Amino acid sequence: MFKDSGLEINNPRGCYKQAFKEGLINYIEIWNEILLSRNSTANIYDENDYEEIKNKIVSDYIDAIEKLLRNISKQVM
Repeated sequence: MFKDSGLEINNPRGCYKQAFKEGLINYIEIWNEILLSRNSTANIYDENDYEEIKNKIVSDYIDAIEKLLRNISKQVM
């Protein structure tokens, strides 16, 4: 989507910052949390850490991702 605009973004943080600028996402803070959780999952060895991230995915991240997908669908169609 951003490449069509001539933007070359090569990392997740740059991608969601651009999505925020373009109004595709409303709360950049949740996307910062998503990225931190994503990065930390490679080194989870503790059941409590796993449960914490799993609960965030269910309670916060799914909703944020679904909103992004709806906004992208509106622009594409």
